[in-house]
Amino acid sequence: VYTDPEIFRREMDLFFAGPTWNYVGLACEVPEPGCYKRQWIGTRPVVMVRNQAGAINVFENRCAHRQAQICWHNTGRVKDFTCPYHQWNYSLDGDLQGLPFRRARNGQGGMPADFDLKAHGLSKLRVVNRGGSVWATFSADAPSFEDYCGPEVLAEIDHMFPGRELRLLGITRQLIPANWKT
Repeated sequence: VYTDPEIFRREMDLFFAGPTWNYVGLACEVPEPGCYKRQWIGTRPVVMVRNQAGAINVFENRCAHRQAQICWHNTGRVKDFTCPYHQWNYSLDGDLQGLPFRRARNGQGGMPADFDLKAHGLSKLRVVNRGGSVWATFSADAPSFEDYCGPEVLAEIDHMFPGRELRLLGITRQLIPANWKT
């Protein structure tokens, strides 16, 4: 049992945010542009969303400004994401599109003249869609998905997801008011 929260966070980051690939969801859960699904990878909240071009993106569900969650519903459809804290607005690709009072108001506040929107996007994950199953990694150093899984595991994934279009039949959630230790 971990008594030090910092040790717990480091261990979770090592396991989930290191050079590993994590299952995020099914492509059919985000069928159209703007459709999203909120998910967790270890202790980190992420959002899986389909962009306007039809590609699936996964990014950390934390505003680049003050780390507030930008998405509070488990599923839905949006045109973009706006942080509820200071209203920073992000595209479906996780790029910063704008923020209020960027150029100041009445000579007060605002961002420096060299403020670069491109440098303040959401933390994006590398994503693989394999037969309709969506996998992501935080690590730029992680091997390719195929190398990470190896031929035996890939064969099992390809058997379960052979490339036929998947259809979401429903979603089930269970909340059990209990102490998991007992």
